[in-house]
Amino acid sequence: TINTAEIAKSSNDLNIKDIDSVEGNNKQGEDDISTAEVLMSVRTGVEVIIAVSSLLIALVAVAIMVYIIRRKEV
Repeated sequence: TINTAEIAKSSNDLNIKDIDSVEGNNKQGEDDISTAEVLMSVRTGVEVIIAVSSLLIALVAVAIMVYIIRRKEV
C-alpha cells in the first residue's frame, strides 16, 4: 500500500505564497507532496500462546519443587 500526503493549505505571517509548488494540485515532484510505502501484516497470536504456556510450565515446576522440598522436611 502506498500512502500519499500533500500540503493542501498553508500560510505565514507575511502572506507569501510558495514559489515552487501549488497547494492541493496532487502533482508529483513538488516539495509539498510525499509518499510512503506501508507494509501490513497479520499476527496470529502464536507468540502470546507460547509465552503464557512457558509461564504456566515454569509456575508448575516451581510448585512441584516446593512440594518435594516440604515433603522431605517432614
